[in-house]
Amino acid sequence: MTTLKAEFQRELIIYRRYLFSSISDLVLTILMFMGIFWGSNLISTGIIGSSLSALIIGFTLWTTIQNTCSMLGNGVMNNAKSGVLQQLYLMPLSSKKLFFNKSIVNIIVSLVQSIVVCLVLMLLTGQ
Repeated sequence: MTTLKAEFQRELIIYRRYLFSSISDLVLTILMFMGIFWGSNLISTGIIGSSLSALIIGFTLWTTIQNTCSMLGNGVMNNAKSGVLQQLYLMPLSSKKLFFNKSIVNIIVSLVQSIVVCLVLMLLTGQ
């Protein structure tokens, strides 16, 4: 349980340290959806209006899955580049448990980000 808490603290430190990057990721995700929304409204009127709720939920779930998968892969790649990956395997904690904890934290962080994006999208689109 302490490794899970440490992973949460690490993620919080990273988000605070790179606050501009964290906020810009959320804004770009929202702009991507609004581009889909505005683009579809320019092409044809009324088609997306009936399924806007499904589009918002589908987009939110897609970004959650994409973030979760890419966060773990990018983390391992960055650790391998910096030489930290070898140190992780030398820890007394098993690597399976360590990467499982990282995955759990990544899923929770992605869900929190997705909830924020979903709330903003619902406010912007009126759904």
